[in-house]
Amino acid sequence: MLQFIKKRKFTLLTILAAFLVIMTICLLYSVDNATNTANLTYIRSFGWQVDDRPTEISHLTIPDEFDVVYETYNDLEKKAGFDITSYKGVRVTRYSYRVNNHTQSDKGMIRANVFVADGKIIAADLCSLDVGGFITTINDTSGLVSN
Repeated sequence: MLQFIKKRKFTLLTILAAFLVIMTICLLYSVDNATNTANLTYIRSFGWQVDDRPTEISHLTIPDEFDVVYETYNDLEKKAGFDITSYKGVRVTRYSYRVNNHTQSDKGMIRANVFVADGKIIAADLCSLDVGGFITTINDTSGLVSN
């Protein structure tokens, strides 16, 4: 009987631990409604049609020192009115949305990325996930499919 109680207790503790891990992951990688609405409103203000939910949410820290990749990206972002220089060392969240009305959307590989820090959009871009793809400013509508 004591063996049965120990096994049952172990099983319950294992289930509880798994539940806590799953809930933690869900909280870390979910998007709240206000942030999602703000992201969608911003992306759609340029005419881009995107899915209502992000395809990916990731967390990253802007490096304290920019290498050539970050310098180039920041130069691109400056064309769209952003400058991530003041966010060096800051943890940000990137929300990626599938773009449905780009001339290359038929492949399903065009994404609108929105970077958020402290509830504020600090950068955004449009990119292709294809090998040899592109990255451009969110407000570059040259690839927008005419309706």
